[in-house]
Amino acid sequence: MLTVSRVNKTYNNGDFFSNNRQLVLSDVSFEVHGGECLGVIGESGSGKSTLGRLIAGIEKPDSGEILFQGRDVQSREVRLGHISAVFQDYSSSINPFFTVFDAVSELLRTMGQHDKKEVTRRVVDLLGQVGLNAGYCSKLPHELSGGEAQRVCIARAISTGPQFLVLDEAISSLDTPVQTQILNLLIELKERYQMSYLFITHDIQAVAYLCDRVLFFHNGRVVEQSPVSGLSRVKNEYSRKLLSSVIPFESKEMRSCHGV
Repeated sequence: MLTVSRVNKTYNNGDFFSNNRQLVLSDVSFEVHGGECLGVIGESGSGKSTLGRLIAGIEKPDSGEILFQGRDVQSREVRLGHISAVFQDYSSSINPFFTVFDAVSELLRTMGQHDKKEVTRRVVDLLGQVGLNAGYCSKLPHELSGGEAQRVCIARAISTGPQFLVLDEAISSLDTPVQTQILNLLIELKERYQMSYLFITHDIQAVAYLCDRVLFFHNGRVVEQSPVSGLSRVKNEYSRKLLSSVIPFESKEMRSCHGV
């Protein structure tokens, strides 16, 4: 479904007139299959969020290519209605002057849906899918809790029925109980819409809970990849260091024990 092939990305590492460039992504290649949740994990500054912006079409790679179903994601036509994103900072992801209704319906209007009754029906349905009732339609962002705001961002992201969702640190700003609620919501929505996820995070426990496969990112490179079921057998020194830095985590296989 998504193919990332030999992608490189640099940024200017000095003043505006400097030719000094910092390498952020180096020869990154991988694939995400239909219906798969691929986790990308690494420390801050490892390049993983830059990768998310490239896939979402917000930035362009210096070289290499990113293809969605065989077509370059730099084309707005390829992305629109097919690839959506949810980012860490939900507080700046919603226009502060937009109501929840305006925020969720924004992509629907972009896609040409202007029938007021149909758009309203769709927005109320989307809010219901993320656990919010119709009463939220008139609320402004400052009236929402962090968890509620991120649910609104998720409702907006799935409004066009995308096939691929980039989740860039989408739970890291939330309290632990709310993180679990959002993870369970993402599991439910993935199954409902048969979406593929790219789940970017520094939280190995969240990756193990949600994902099928994991890429370990270090200094802009993929240093190892592993199925979630094989995390205890990773070989790269950096990957093992990340795993050893957290308490034992709960994998997808263990969720069934808790009725998830």
